[in-house]
Amino acid sequence: MQLSKKFQFLAAGVLALQLAMPVGANAVEQRDYIAPSWVAQADYVALGDSLAHGMNEVGIIGLGYADFVAQALQQDGFITSYNKGFAYSGYTTKNVLEDIQNDVEKPVTGFGYQSDKVKLRTSIKEAEIITLTAGANDLIPILKESQTTGINAAAMLKASQGAIKNIAAILEEIKKLNPNAQVYVMGN
Repeated sequence: MQLSKKFQFLAAGVLALQLAMPVGANAVEQRDYIAPSWVAQADYVALGDSLAHGMNEVGIIGLGYADFVAQALQQDGFITSYNKGFAYSGYTTKNVLEDIQNDVEKPVTGFGYQSDKVKLRTSIKEAEIITLTAGANDLIPILKESQTTGINAAAMLKASQGAIKNIAAILEEIKKLNPNAQVYVMGN
């Protein structure tokens, strides 16, 4: 049985298209949220003030930068847990430092934890990624006062130096608890 050259050309063309076109071209993308086997998954803890807590531009607590970082890392399968439960609006560097020193226990605000409350020092010990956002609330009272009395440079300098000292102490505490953690300090 002889096939015409036109038919052979048509059959070869259809076969080539089938091989060239991906089988799942019309399929919905599926994500498994699991990192490749050569990537170690991490635990992420966010510490600090309203920015880490999720204060938005209209003063309502919702999704903040820490949530967006966690979502991006989770989508790529790089984290197994996330907690921003140690971040609170109004927190100063002194509040964060005292929480670490007193090993406070607070509710988990995130995912991947076995219980609904966790101690801060344990969270720091287990975290591979830690973000710290604090310092603005150390200066805000002085700035508010300066609206009526004028800028007090000495008070600003003292508050700034206190915040820097507290951030250094926070980082030292974190390093003692977990020298391998990647710590990112966010300015605000």
